[in-house]
Amino acid sequence: MSTMPLPRREISTRPSRHPRAVPAPTPTRLPVKSSSPRVRRSSPLLRALVIFGIAIVLVVSGTLVVGREQLQLHQLQYQLQQEQSKFALSVNTVSALSAPAQITAHASSLHLVAPKVVTQILSVSLLTPVPMPHFTRPVIEISRTHR
Repeated sequence: MSTMPLPRREISTRPSRHPRAVPAPTPTRLPVKSSSPRVRRSSPLLRALVIFGIAIVLVVSGTLVVGREQLQLHQLQYQLQQEQSKFALSVNTVSALSAPAQITAHASSLHLVAPKVVTQILSVSLLTPVPMPHFTRPVIEISRTHR
């Protein structure tokens, strides 16, 4: 039997049904020498979020500080009211001791006599001259230098 060799097809040279896209070569950058380090620019959204976060932290911390000071102020006002109440009670007890009813009660316990007659002194203007006093006995004059 005689065989005849058939030509073989190369698989790699066979055209495919779906051609593959060949990626384009990326251009190479030449190194650039700079004296300053490269600064990375952040996006405006990231900057806005950072500023907003800092503002929120400041507002919350300020509110906490003000709240603590208001609490201290409230406690001081409460202490002031308590001290004013104690002072008012002590003034009330002192004024109750000096009331006329208390004085007459103590005077009667000390056997003091209530006045029978009250002599009222007439008020006189300061512009009116006062007469000289009249003595019933003669007054002996004594020199001020010979005392």
